[in-house]
Amino acid sequence: MDHIVAVAIGSNVGNRYDNIESALRYLEANTDVVKICDTSFLYESEPMYVLEQDRFLNCAILIETRLKPLELLAFLKQTEDIIGRTKTIRNGPRAVDLDIIFYDDLTFDNRKLSTDGSIEGELIIPHFRVHEREFVLRPLMDIIPEFTHPLLKETVRVMYRNLMDSNPSTLNKVLPFPSPRHTSIGPILWPLAHKTYLMAAINATPDSFSLTKPSTKESAIEEGMLAVEHGADILDVGGYSTRPNATLVSAEEETNRVVPVIRGLRQSGLVLPISVDTFRPIVLRAAVEAGANCLNDVAALSGDESDTTEMDNNRCEEMKTTVRELGIPIIMMHSRGALNASRHKNYGPEGILQGVKNELGGKVTSALQSGIRRWNLIIDPGFGFSKTVDGNLELLRRFRDITSSDVNGGDIRNPLIGFPTLAGISRKSFLGNLLQRETTPQDREWATGAAAIAAVQQGADIVRIHRVPEIRDMVRIADRVWRVCKKI
Repeated sequence: MDHIVAVAIGSNVGNRYDNIESALRYLEANTDVVKICDTSFLYESEPMYVLEQDRFLNCAILIETRLKPLELLAFLKQTEDIIGRTKTIRNGPRAVDLDIIFYDDLTFDNRKLSTDGSIEGELIIPHFRVHEREFVLRPLMDIIPEFTHPLLKETVRVMYRNLMDSNPSTLNKVLPFPSPRHTSIGPILWPLAHKTYLMAAINATPDSFSLTKPSTKESAIEEGMLAVEHGADILDVGGYSTRPNATLVSAEEETNRVVPVIRGLRQSGLVLPISVDTFRPIVLRAAVEAGANCLNDVAALSGDESDTTEMDNNRCEEMKTTVRELGIPIIMMHSRGALNASRHKNYGPEGILQGVKNELGGKVTSALQSGIRRWNLIIDPGFGFSKTVDGNLELLRRFRDITSSDVNGGDIRNPLIGFPTLAGISRKSFLGNLLQRETTPQDREWATGAAAIAAVQQGADIVRIHRVPEIRDMVRIADRVWRVCKKI
């Protein structure tokens, strides 16, 4: 019989993100011993008990195993040793720490008093300090909020709320970007909820709706470096236009467009994250090899049914496998056929908000079940894709509700709760429609700024834009107005 075990993981020595990821990769390589079922978001925490040490990176995972408690403890200790943990003072610095928190609903304590008066044994289940550790309870809230502590008879949710009632939060949820290939750049961790990050769209296409003239490799690289100089936090390089009636492009051509730009940006000294805008596994692999460390997928790992030239039943699984192997963040955008964005705009009696939550939630659940880390998923409701003007407005007006609890007050848990969000509202045609005059995409910059401010007010973590200087200033002021308290 397989047992379900909750394990807390922390690191505050060396490359914390790589330490945690390496530990998980080792667990995943031992499929005969354990299977990772779910992961929490990633958090940064202040040290506890021993205060004179660096901040920790924390998460929790849910695993299936047939190992008995002491056998599992030995395996986790072996994992720590392989990653490089060395013995220090209790609760002191460590490269990685893996603690068994819950093991089914078992209570277990192998401690005993030896003849010399010392205590032998080291495993207590449930972990005897779980109720006082935010850095354990908060990640557990992401994966097993309704699990009941077998001794305290309180759910994880209740224990967390009780702790927060008497102690201010010290955690920051973070979004990790792994080290780009073939560079000395380390992982980048974005603290969430303290500012709105700016993603600058860099077109490597000759037919993007936002261009006034065809893009070249040189012009795209120059545009990207200028966007960074103006304050962009991440660049999004795309080689396949998703505008209505855009020309179909082969995977080879798309690769030839984006790879030289990404490589050129890294060779120009860019250290910030680079996202590649694609839904094809072969393009993604080439882009990551060139220096990209994020994916922006308009099809949310499901391919695109309108791309009939190469869609097959295996490509969805291939994309999930690729993302899981590469270990990069992915922006999951809602669409009903991204290359036919003007179709399928009726969401029936449930309405567009619930429709987007249900449809995108299904894809997010599938991604998690495939082994993609929860902390690597970013939610984009897909403004302008399969939405009416009123539908786009409704999503912008209630943007925060996309990743909050069930808006109808029901007991069905929203699968998008807590995920970081991206608002891709730049120069969209629905903005031009609202202006009630003929506009080109370039004419919609002020309208984009207004939509960006609305997105900030609704808690968007990332805003995707084309013109950085103007929107940057609007977003900075909106941040100071609306981000008045920390959220996690």
